[in-house]
Amino acid sequence: MRHFKTLLLPLISWRINKDAGMANAQTCETVYQRFPNRGTCTEGPFGGTRNQSWEKGSKKTQGIKKIRPASLHVRGPTTPVVAGEMVSLTCTVEGARPAANITWYNRSEVIGPQPMTAMDLMSDGTYRTASSLVLVASRYDHKGEFFCKGINEVLRKRLEAPLLQATTLEVLCKNGFLFINGVNISN
Repeated sequence: MRHFKTLLLPLISWRINKDAGMANAQTCETVYQRFPNRGTCTEGPFGGTRNQSWEKGSKKTQGIKKIRPASLHVRGPTTPVVAGEMVSLTCTVEGARPAANITWYNRSEVIGPQPMTAMDLMSDGTYRTASSLVLVASRYDHKGEFFCKGINEVLRKRLEAPLLQATTLEVLCKNGFLFINGVNISN
């Protein structure tokens, strides 16, 4: 059984013409991408409230430059962990506009369900996206590689490879057996 830590995103409220909606999994950038003709969007409460309005053909919508992610970093345990312990792996993608999507893999398989991501708008207008994967280490995870993949619209449209980084877990078993010269020694 795996346990996943989720990070909450800011509450987003938006209005497109007369239709209004709220979502936890979107930023104003993604609302703009879905409804590029006209709308308003309010982001909050984390990091202050930001209001954005746009109308097709306005200078505001014409000036948005899209940027590929600048970097991806994965943090995990630096020492071996014991089977049964909780392990936290964190993936951070920085310098992207629009924000990058993060996908976690256990070896070559996509982990499901994916943990929630948090997106922060930086002072330079790019986004930092972070995701934390929390799991209970098992003996099957020993020497297992956990990959984080970061990609945004720019990489997809240019058919460029996504950013990818792995971390390898070393898992020690609590109750194991040691074989020395044919003699079984129980721990």
